[in-house]
Amino acid sequence: MSGDNAGKTAETHVDIWYLPKILKVHVERARFDPPRLRVRQGKPEHVTEATALVVETDGSIPVRAAAAVLFVGDTRLTESERVGKNHYRFYAFKEDQLREGAPIGLGWTGIDHPLETTKFLFNASAHDPGDILRMK
Repeated sequence: MSGDNAGKTAETHVDIWYLPKILKVHVERARFDPPRLRVRQGKPEHVTEATALVVETDGSIPVRAAAAVLFVGDTRLTESERVGKNHYRFYAFKEDQLREGAPIGLGWTGIDHPLETTKFLFNASAHDPGDILRMK
C-alpha cells in the first residue's frame, strides 16, 4: 500500500558539524603528578605540566569519531577532557605555540579552521588568570 507507514521511522536531520558556542574561557597551569603519558608523532613522552584553556559552552560538545579542537590562532589544541557540565579543558604542551592576540575558536579535527569563532583573544602577558584572555 502506498500510504502505509508501518515499519518506517521519522527521519531526523543531525548536523554533524554542530558545535556549541563558547561563553567563557580562562587559562590555568596544569600540573601532572604522576607525569601524563602522551604520544607525539608516534613517540611516547611524559609531561609534568601544560597550559590549559578551560572553556564553558552553551551546550555539550557532541561525542563523535572526530575530536573537538580549540584553535588559538593557527595552533590547534587537540588534547582535551570534559571537566564538568559544558566545561572542557584543552591542553597546550608548548607555551611558545600560543601567540599574543590570537583569536580563539572551536572546530573539529581534520578541519583547518574554527567553525565557531569567539570574541576572545589570547593574552599571554597577563599576570591575573582572569586577565589571560581578553575580548575583541
